[in-house]
Parts: sequence; structure tokens; C-alpha cells
Amino acid sequence: MANIFKNLISNAFKKTRENISTAIKSVFNSTSINLDDLEEILLKSDFGYEFTEQILDEIKKNKSINETNLIELLRNNLKDKLAFIHSNDKHLIVEKGRLLIIQIIGVNGSGKTTSIGKLANYYKNQGLKVLIASCDTFRAAANEQLSTWASKAEIRIIEDFSKDPAAVAFEAIKIAKEEKFDILFIDTAGRLHTNKNLMLELQKIDAISSKFMDNNSSKESWLIVDGNSGQNAITQFNEFSKYVKITGIVITKLDGTSKGGTVFQIAFKNNIPIRFLGVGEGLENISEFDIDDYVDSLLGK
Repeated sequence: MANIFKNLISNAFKKTRENISTAIKSVFNSTSINLDDLEEILLKSDFGYEFTEQILDEIKKNKSINETNLIELLRNNLKDKLAFIHSNDKHLIVEKGRLLIIQIIGVNGSGKTTSIGKLANYYKNQGLKVLIASCDTFRAAANEQLSTWASKAEIRIIEDFSKDPAAVAFEAIKIAKEEKFDILFIDTAGRLHTNKNLMLELQKIDAISSKFMDNNSSKESWLIVDGNSGQNAITQFNEFSKYVKITGIVITKLDGTSKGGTVFQIAFKNNIPIRFLGVGEGLENISEFDIDDYVDSLLGK
């Protein structure tokens, strides 16, 4: 991860990093270890009850725990869990000459459209032939925004307001295969997890993508998660998962108020890798997820 981007990620978790540091300092007093403050801040940072209890249990077992090795305990637990998830991630194949269909999923306002533009540009800069399918045909504004991003990145886009989302996806996949594109990004219609009709449209797109799968193609479904969405992100994941198998997470809109813990909950519980991080509105403001950089930004070095 480039130094400039590392600094942006570090700034995004400044508040959480300071809160955790303060809580850890308050854990230790002259007479005993007080874990209440640490438990409270881990829960407020959205790490979840299960992870928090695991950390507290390990502290109770370790009688020599101090301020320094408590931070290391947190750091090592987070990194080990993420490393395990990513080491098991064998199915993502990104290479020239083999079509990868990436369905981008997310609620309205999560940064879904912006992320498609950034991701398409990222892979184009890797020397891959990239195509975008605008399948959120129910919302004209979404198509206009996606067209703008595609134009910025100089990437071809398939769109047709007269067709339903699944029909546009079908046409785009045919073109991607016939013209030997390496990656096809599909902007899905499932933008509101509370709207069953839109979720069924998402399911139709997913079914069509599956029909095109063969030995020379593969499919991913990435959930876009707003870095400030807190526990709502878990609800979104659970609802979208009823209709599509999610294979990755992209975290967006990271800023100084981002907590960072919610995404860990999703990743740990569901064995889902974090793919990319997005900070800022620039076309280049996206980076592949790096475990060490992310955890160090959250806890400090």
C-alpha cells in the first residue's frame, strides 16, 4: 500500500485508535486490572461481543499482561484471524484471458457506484481489459453517475434503460465473453436490502451469471460497506446473503469517524475476505486490502 494511502487509512481510524489507547491505559491501575473500560470501548468500536469476550478471557489467563503486550494481544488476534481467512481464499482468479465477473452489491449511499469506477480503473491499470454493466435500470441517476465514472476511467459501459437488470447483465456477459474481456463489473439492482422486488432482481442477475460459468470464467459478489455504517453493515450482509453468496467486502468512505470493528465481525463470522479499501473521491483512491496496514492503522504501530 502506497505511503499516501496508508496515511489516509491511518487518519480514518484516528478516533478509534485514540479511544482504544485511552481505554487500555485505564485498564491498569495500582491495585488491579480493570477490564470494564476495555470491554466498553471494544464494543463501542463494533468489534462485537464474541471477539471482545475472547480478548478478555485471554487477558484473564495471562497474569503477566501489561499495557504493551495487551496492545500486541489485540494486534496479533486480529492479524491471525484475517490471515486465516485470506489464506483460505483460493477461488479469486484475476488474469488475462480468463473472464472474471464481479457483481457489486450494496445499499443506496454505500458508495457502490463510485467503487465500481475506482475498481474498474484499478484493474485497467493492471493491464486487464475491463467492461462495466449498468444493471440498476430502475434508477436513472445511478446510470448517469456510473457513465460518468466509466468515462473518467475510459472504460466501456453497457447500459439500456428499456431492459430489466437481468437482461442487461445477460447482454453484457455475452459481449464480455465474445470480445474476450478479462473483467466484467456488474452494478446490481439490489440496492435496498429491505425491498424484496429489488432483491429478487439481484437474484436473477446472479442466476444469469452462474449460467455463463465454465472452465474459463469465474464469478465474485462483493458487498460494498460504508466504513461508518456500524451494526447496520451486519444487517445488510445478512439480508443480501439470503439472495446471493457474498465472496468479498469492499470498505468505503473511511474517514476520521470510522470505527473499523464491524467489518471484522462480518469477516470473522462468515469467513469472508476484505478485498479493497476506499478513501476519498478520486479515481485512484482505492487500494487492495493489506492486513498489517489495516490493523496497525486501527491500533497504532
